[in-house]
Formats: sequence, structure tokens, C-alpha cells
Amino acid sequence: WAKSGEAKAAARADTILANMIKLHQTDPVRNSDLMPNTYVFNTVINCWAKSKDHDAASKAEEMLVAMGRLHACGIPNLKPDAFTYTAVIDAWAKSGYKGAATRADALLSKMEAQYLQGDRDLRPNTFTYNAVINALAKSGEPGAAARAERVLQNMVSRLNTGVGGRN
Repeated sequence: WAKSGEAKAAARADTILANMIKLHQTDPVRNSDLMPNTYVFNTVINCWAKSKDHDAASKAEEMLVAMGRLHACGIPNLKPDAFTYTAVIDAWAKSGYKGAATRADALLSKMEAQYLQGDRDLRPNTFTYNAVINALAKSGEPGAAARAERVLQNMVSRLNTGVGGRN
């Protein structure tokens, strides 16, 4: 759906995910193959990131938050990863919302902090840093260029020390 270019494709993917969850909950044994996982959620988040829907960025972030809550409740296959965060950051970069760059930068900071605390699935990569720089470049916010340069310097520093990630 993400690459279809169809209007409302992300909403359709979201509806399919909701139906999967509903069917799984009605009969978890018989519908065990409908248990959504990180890959399925990431696919829908990526649909939102690629859509031109007015609320795409907030919908993508809502899904990220939901994944985190579900994982914290004991569902191991629903853990947000670097792709999840990068897709949400990308959605904010493309949103055109005032404050989107700040939101993207905050998500990167959260991701980096969790990675440094030992969550190896949240290692930012060049796509992640590029999405934040893109958000800052499009923002028109005062100081955005300096913030983008800081993000770039952090990326280079982390890659050189082995803390950040490559693709």
C-alpha cells in the first residue's frame, strides 16, 4: 500500500491492521497467524509516512506509541525498532507542520538515548539522521540550519566511534 500512490491507501492499510487485531482477539488459537508483529506495524507506519494525508505524521506516531505500550504489556513481537522510528521521523519531515522538525529531532534524541541504554534495536542509521536533517531543512524554523549541522556532526561522531549506525 505504501507504494501504491492511491488516495487513502494508508487508511486502508490501517483498517486491515485493525481487522487483523480484532480477528486475532476473537479467537487467538484459530487466528494465531493474524497476530500483528513489528513488521506489520512498520508496514502500516510506512504507509502513513508515504501518504499525503493531513494527519499522517500524528497517525504514524500514534502507532509507534501503541507499539511501545503493547510491547511493555508483554507482547514481544511488537517492539519498535530503528525502522519504526525512522518512518515516523520521515512522516514528520514530510508533514509540513509547524514544529515537525522539533518533533523529528526529539524522536531521534529518544531513540539515541534508548540505544545508549542498551536497546540495540534502536541504533540510529544514516536514514534516520537524514530524515531529521530533511525535517530541519524543510522547516524554515530559526536556527534550523545550525540544528541540522549539529545532527550531521552527531551522526559523523557516532559513526566514527561505533556508537551510531550504518544502514
